[in-house]
Amino acid sequence: MCCRTRSVLQYRRLLRDTRGQRLYVVDSGEALRHLRQRFFQRFGPLLRRFRLLLGGRSRDGKRLYVLLDHLTDPHNVGAIVRTAECAGADALILPDRRSAGINATVRKSAAGAAAHLPIARVANLADAIRVMKKAGIWIVGADAGPEAVEMTRADLNRDLALVVGAEGSGLAQLVKRECDYLVRIPMRGEVASLNASVAAAVLMYEALRQRT
Repeated sequence: MCCRTRSVLQYRRLLRDTRGQRLYVVDSGEALRHLRQRFFQRFGPLLRRFRLLLGGRSRDGKRLYVLLDHLTDPHNVGAIVRTAECAGADALILPDRRSAGINATVRKSAAGAAAHLPIARVANLADAIRVMKKAGIWIVGADAGPEAVEMTRADLNRDLALVVGAEGSGLAQLVKRECDYLVRIPMRGEVASLNASVAAAVLMYEALRQRT
């Protein structure tokens, strides 16, 4: 990388190299090209696998994806993998960080479903949602707030991505803003919410009910 700017009028930027030992002064265009190259070297294979998942067609004609917004409990993730495979989901998508990985605990809780359900990990869930929207997929977030529509009144008979948030914190605000609409499960008892894996199962099977 050249250490001299081409013009004093160009915007200068300090960019630390990957070793964190030297500083380079580069013009903004050069910095952007460098950052893009580093991004695609790291995340290019993940993006290609993710786009390949979106390109397929569901076995019954309507696509169903399940997205997990920073679920860290491997037992919950494993249970959702199992339910998603049983409900005929096309894939499960979860963040690369701050999320339970597909480890031995997840595989055990999934009871073998992890071997049959395509699973993709993405660097940024909100960015993945934007890509899915461009592919014609409706994004539905599970939420208990008053602005959410009761699940039986929501249209789930379409190409759909169901986003399930972590217990306690729910969906991140950035992810929630990217959802086309929010749905809630009717609650009649004193406890305000269900376990994340149970809520995901209820919503997946409501989508399946509407499609049959």
